[in-house]
Amino acid sequence: MKTFKIMMIALLAMLTMASCGSDDDDPVINPATRVANSYVCTGAATFKYVPTPMASEDTIDIAANNDGSCNIVYRSNVWGKAKFENVALTVNGEKYVVTGAGKVSMGMHGAAPKDYDAEITGTIENGKGSFSINVPSVMGGTVIVLTQNAEESKE
Repeated sequence: MKTFKIMMIALLAMLTMASCGSDDDDPVINPATRVANSYVCTGAATFKYVPTPMASEDTIDIAANNDGSCNIVYRSNVWGKAKFENVALTVNGEKYVVTGAGKVSMGMHGAAPKDYDAEITGTIENGKGSFSINVPSVMGGTVIVLTQNAEESKE
């Protein structure tokens, strides 16, 4: 009888341990890795003093952070370079939205570049990116709208 009880306890312990396995076989994927890419864009900058948008060819580079946020670098031969670190990334189905703040380095009229506060917003949906960079203190408020060129990205 004593042996039977020990065997039952051992069997119960084995069953308990077997039932504690993970039911989650899907690995957790950092959403920022899904949008990490280099997006080649056409830019259209508008500001208070010029009614016609100024065009530029620009690049948005997105790098994933381990915490699900991302770092974004903007490069333009017209508007300079901007860095946005730890940019928030939200996901709604297949639509990814980035929002954050950083600094843009611009040189005006041949002067040495100066850093200005800037904000970025953007969406990436089905692999296609569109972004907007707002620089409120430049030329009465500068907004650069960036649209990814058709099927252009550097993976």
